[in-house]
Amino acid sequence: GKGARYWVYNNKVSTECRNPAYARYIYGYYTWKNKLDGMSSWTFQNTQNASGLPMMTDAPGRDLYLAYPDPQGPLATLKWEAIREGIDDHKLIYQLMKRIKKLKQRGIDTSRYDNFLAEISKEQNEPSCQSGGGEERVSQFFIQKRDNIISMILDAERRGSSDMKPVQQISH
Repeated sequence: GKGARYWVYNNKVSTECRNPAYARYIYGYYTWKNKLDGMSSWTFQNTQNASGLPMMTDAPGRDLYLAYPDPQGPLATLKWEAIREGIDDHKLIYQLMKRIKKLKQRGIDTSRYDNFLAEISKEQNEPSCQSGGGEERVSQFFIQKRDNIISMILDAERRGSSDMKPVQQISH
């Protein structure tokens, strides 16, 4: 109905996957590509079946922690930082889409931006849930796309401020 929100709770990010790039993708591009209003994992911290403190290496990847408790405040994991980066990716795309909408409302051609977003949505860069190859390619994809999106936002912002509506001429 009107005003409905569609969120997905992807607990695989925190309970099964060892690859931080997967968490970033799920919270960023996957959420945008699938027109979701939000993404969440319901396991933020779970001591049951966890392998112990962060420095313990006897069972890597089994931790169900996204942050570890500490007297000075929570200690973030790589996966938690990847989730944050994914949320930032999603926010940047949202900012670009807001500017595209404003430009369209003013009758300014947005095909450059529309084509750019269409190309990103077609790209198949979903990282593996588990580490094991391709991380460098995916990492470069994230860096390149973030830089490109920021450039597009800045360009759209400039166009929006410089392409003012024409002033109506007053007839004498």
